[in-house]
Order: sequence, then C-alpha cells, then structure tokens
Amino acid sequence: MEGSGRIRLSLAALIVSIVSLVLAVASITWQAASFHLAGSRVKVTLKKGAAGSGNLVLGHVQVPTESMEDLAAQGIGEPVIAIEARNVGRLGVSVVAWGVVLENGFEFIQSEPVLGNKAMPHRMDAGDLARWSAPLAPVKAAVRVSENEALNVWMYVELGTGRRVTTKERLLISAE
Repeated sequence: MEGSGRIRLSLAALIVSIVSLVLAVASITWQAASFHLAGSRVKVTLKKGAAGSGNLVLGHVQVPTESMEDLAAQGIGEPVIAIEARNVGRLGVSVVAWGVVLENGFEFIQSEPVLGNKAMPHRMDAGDLARWSAPLAPVKAAVRVSENEALNVWMYVELGTGRRVTTKERLLISAE
C-alpha cells in the first residue's frame, strides 16, 4: 500500500512538472512574438510606371512594357521606377534615405525631391504608406556605363534605426 501511494505522488508530481513546462514554453513563445510584433516593421514593393502632366502612374514590375508605351501616348511619358513602403508594425519609424541598386554594385540616390516624392527624413506612423520614385533615364545611363546589355535593379529604404529594407522584386533594365 505504501508503495502505491508513492507511485501516485510521483505520477502527480510528473503531471504537474509537464504542465509547468508546457506553460513556460507557451509564455516564452508569447513574449518573443509580442516583442517581434511590437516594433515597427516596414514592407517594401518595387513598382514601375510613368510620370508626366502632374501624374504618377505605377504598376507591378510584371506589367508589360507595351502598357508603359500606351501611357506615353496619353502624355504620361517619363518612365520611372518606384518603391512603395508600408509600415505594418505597431510603432512609427523614420525613413532617412532611399535608392536604386544595380546588380553590379552601382547605386542611384535621388538627392533632391522630384515627382512629388516625400522629403527625407520622412516619419511613417503605424499603418502609413509612402512612395518614392526615380526617373529611369539615369538608371539606364548607369547600365550603359557599366558596359552591360542589361542589369537587374532593386530599391531600398533606409530606416532611422540603420536597417536597410530592400525589395524582393527585381526589374531587368536594358541599356537601350
């Protein structure tokens, strides 16, 4: 009888220990998730389009080039490349710079606000969206200077924290 009482006590202690371990792991997981979600999180997307007549028309990088030619016929003719940044986190963040990167290492950085771009630094509160665009002509010139027929390009925003967020999408720019 004494032996079965000890086994029951040991079994009860084991069950309490297992429940405690599960709750501890759940608590640590929740703390880590809360910490990750509490800050600012910026998501970026690469766009291409055209500017002119006080308008900026942007589309996904997969939009056919013929569509851009149709825009030129409507008077919206200067080709542009753009980045769209969205703060999906819970805290605000400052964007201090943005630019275009060519796969050979060249970077194009717009030094003056053009095409209705936001001035730097730009504060983005939770849920805010901002766009910056650059004329495609200087980017094409950089491709020509590199003596390549075409290069992939992408864009980035640099945050006040020093973190650089780059677009996953790539756009092949020809030297022509």
